[in-house]
Amino acid sequence: TMALSDSSPIAPMVGQGIAYSLYASVLWPSVPLTVAKQFTGTAFGVITSIQNIGLAIFPLIVAAVYNASGGKYIPNVEFFFVSCAVAGVVVGIIMIR
Repeated sequence: TMALSDSSPIAPMVGQGIAYSLYASVLWPSVPLTVAKQFTGTAFGVITSIQNIGLAIFPLIVAAVYNASGGKYIPNVEFFFVSCAVAGVVVGIIMIR
């Protein structure tokens, strides 16, 4: 991870931005394909609500980890993001089955 190296964060951040763009471009159009027509609006609302909850809570968690680490971003905050990525991969694999 970048927490254990002195490499530049530019390439991973660009990669993360591209990955998020691809994720969003697949997630939103798939809603009408996977949800009954009468529940499409509700499904979009639920997805938006969950996304907004994440956008509200994750900065608080990152700030708590940062403060608990004595004001050091690396390595603990970086490990938090890595653990979130691993959890996302595991959930994705479980959902495929």
